[in-house]
Amino acid sequence: STIRQTMTELRDNYEKARQKLEVADANWKKFQRRSGRLTSPNFDERLRELEDIRCECEQARTLSRNIYAAETYKVASEEHSITIKLFYQYLYEANTFYNHVSKYI
Repeated sequence: STIRQTMTELRDNYEKARQKLEVADANWKKFQRRSGRLTSPNFDERLRELEDIRCECEQARTLSRNIYAAETYKVASEEHSITIKLFYQYLYEANTFYNHVSKYI
């Protein structure tokens, strides 16, 4: 796969994880504010389940973000390195050319 495809996939994975976290967070908050929570059977158990789901989603989002950021920095670093190498090569060749020209003049 190309760098562009990889970066798009990583960004999409992050966006999906972010959206899942938003849904899990909304479900958790909605359940917390529910009326009749004192009379609901297994309320505490269900609330813990929703908290666990929310935590898992948050961890997945953080992991996706970190992978995306690391890959972004890696690509940027590689591009910077390539640019520097090309610029040095250009300067070397220009210097060599001017040295040859000055010898003939």
